[in-house]
Amino acid sequence: MKLVHLVQVLFVALALSVVGCSVSTGDGTTDGTTGGDGGSGGSGGGGGSGTASISGIVTNATDGLGLSGATISVDGASQQGTSGSDGAFSVTGIASGDQTIRVSASGFSDYTVDVSLQDDTNTDLGVIALSENLATGELRVVLSWGEFPSDLDLHAWVPDGTEIAYYSLIGDGISLDVDDTSSFGPETITISEQQDGTYNFFVHNYSGSGSTSIFDSGARIDVYDGDGLITSVTPDSGCDNSKDYWHVVDINGGSVTTINECSTEAPTPSWDGSGGGGGGGTATLTVWVSATSITFPVFVTTNDAYWGMIESGSGSAPTCGSSSTEEWLTGYVDVDYSLVVAIDDAADTYWEQEFFDLSEGSCYSLELGDPIEF
Repeated sequence: MKLVHLVQVLFVALALSVVGCSVSTGDGTTDGTTGGDGGSGGSGGGGGSGTASISGIVTNATDGLGLSGATISVDGASQQGTSGSDGAFSVTGIASGDQTIRVSASGFSDYTVDVSLQDDTNTDLGVIALSENLATGELRVVLSWGEFPSDLDLHAWVPDGTEIAYYSLIGDGISLDVDDTSSFGPETITISEQQDGTYNFFVHNYSGSGSTSIFDSGARIDVYDGDGLITSVTPDSGCDNSKDYWHVVDINGGSVTTINECSTEAPTPSWDGSGGGGGGGTATLTVWVSATSITFPVFVTTNDAYWGMIESGSGSAPTCGSSSTEEWLTGYVDVDYSLVVAIDDAADTYWEQEFFDLSEGSCYSLELGDPIEF
């Protein structure tokens, strides 16, 4: 099953309970009544009439850990604070009304968010994931959300016909840096070397349609390049809890196109049927496991490149081309090459190869039966 970061859950939950307080004597807090940065707030807890407070947690987008020493400031005002050792912060004495909050740290791109603050009220900004500075040509997409649902997953269709997700972490010039399964995020995909073609980024509500909807989750996608934050996207109101997939942005050559559409199925890749990085056409491959004598998870590679992970056996054959689940993988393979599929279980006892003569646009289903020892 997916690895649940239990320690991180407790850590974040504790931090949130701390930052929700208006006055704190610990680090990571600036009160409007004390210190040079506090401004002219009233009696604390967001000050008197006409003032408000903010709180939240600053994390590193590439590892999900709390980031200490980040500066939280209000554009055009003197109030500011610093995140503590756990990334938590609180700033009080801020004038109510529309404000721009800026979060900055050495070696990271600045993050800004516009908020509307109410008198005598604390606004929890949730998790703010800062992106480490990128080199020219690099891109980073960061997903963060609220406490519910517990598990949203960030995916990317890659121009070479592969997918990046929690079951397929590393591709050609692209990787999923962190997978969070216990609320808040972040989940982060970094493109270190861009391929020709279009990347499609989408979010899957892994917790299912019975959970909090994507629209109500507080989800946000932030896209960064070497110059900093390019754009931020929040779900459209049409993302109700009958729709578990949120197609957020497409990226081609550094150009970001906002899609912001939700549906019941994963979006169709831009390259579907038109070929991947090899320049030829693609075929669809669904791999599933019926054997019971192997140790899950099963790791699948195609043509010596890691393709993904199957977490449990399937009771019956899936429909060829069905979206990936814990029980099977579906992806796209280039028909220009002979296909070699290798399977290795968690106990390193299983290895099998299959060869296909592939036809463009066709769908192939591969069942992994009893182990074959080599």
